[in-house]
Amino acid sequence: MLDLFLPPFAISSSPAAPIHKLSDDVLLMVFLYFPAIPASWFRKTPITPALNLRLSHQHDWTWMYITHVCRRWRTVSIGCSSIWRNINFSPPSWTPVFLERARRAPLLISVDWGRDGSRHFIDEVFWQAITHISHTRQLSLVNPPADLFTRLQPLSLQHVADELRDLRLFNVDYSSWASPKTPILLPHTLFSQSAPRLHILGLRGHFIFTWRNQLFSSPLTHLYLMDIPHASRPTVDELLGYLRSWQLKTLGLTNCLLPLNSALVPLPKDHAVVDMPTLSRCTIEDYSPRSADLIRRLRIPATCVLSVRNWHAQERTSAVACSEALVTELETALANRLHLPKAALQFIYKSPDDCYWYLNSCVTSDPATLSDLQAPIHAWIQ
Repeated sequence: MLDLFLPPFAISSSPAAPIHKLSDDVLLMVFLYFPAIPASWFRKTPITPALNLRLSHQHDWTWMYITHVCRRWRTVSIGCSSIWRNINFSPPSWTPVFLERARRAPLLISVDWGRDGSRHFIDEVFWQAITHISHTRQLSLVNPPADLFTRLQPLSLQHVADELRDLRLFNVDYSSWASPKTPILLPHTLFSQSAPRLHILGLRGHFIFTWRNQLFSSPLTHLYLMDIPHASRPTVDELLGYLRSWQLKTLGLTNCLLPLNSALVPLPKDHAVVDMPTLSRCTIEDYSPRSADLIRRLRIPATCVLSVRNWHAQERTSAVACSEALVTELETALANRLHLPKAALQFIYKSPDDCYWYLNSCVTSDPATLSDLQAPIHAWIQ
């Protein structure tokens, strides 16, 4: 059996070694699951938990090790397109090599213009990679140039992104959260037609777009929105309309809801509730009246893991209004869960401006009731 904890050069080169008796097909199966070998193993450096966490994200370097064991391993690995589908931009000079060896395999393209080296060199190889959008399965773009999508649109309109299943876009200044990045305009039509297999969409940061954007017409099952500028935030009707049409399994909304025009008032008895039967995990982080107004309009399954973080200091809302919003959230969430024998509610009072609650229907704690929350709610609104 191959000892995966040995560096490549420690594997016997003798033709009689058991590893060399494996067929090419078996070798390919090993290569596809072979873990990246940290360089610290060569230096005999102890692997600390922090280092182990960092190294766990370096699986895309597997190719460096399996292609330098022997001629046969190199031939077999280079001939396997799936090994090369995680397109590498660090260094950018390797990107064309990965693209060539990946051939028509479903690609995973992830580019961070602030991490992967000189922006000039990344831009150059990115344009080579994006011509393969027709067989790209996952695309992640972090802090791209402000004019990227404007320049990209003529090219992308020539290609059908019919294999794209996961799209994540980030435009965040990590060095200074108080200073937002330059706004990036997302064209209404990014591809020649809707991405029919796009199920995962994540947008974080300063992107300017409308909710008539082509991306939202895809059959999404996972949606993540975070720190979206006010100009791009949906109205309640727009958001509910899409939530009604999608079969979401995961919903994450952080600081992306519009302020209410008035205080939170009871909804009409005949108001439409959006049924979300497939939802398994929901996270909402926003000012309490906004969160409460959305939650009370949704019918969330009892088995869904629900977490809500409420802010209220900057909302200029009275303590009474905030407490009413919080109670509205909890009443809505607990309405179909109080009969569950293993439901548990965790309430965390973090500060006068910040509280968090988490509801899980699959743990072994006793179920919480609204009466259990009177003390922490009272403390929070003081």
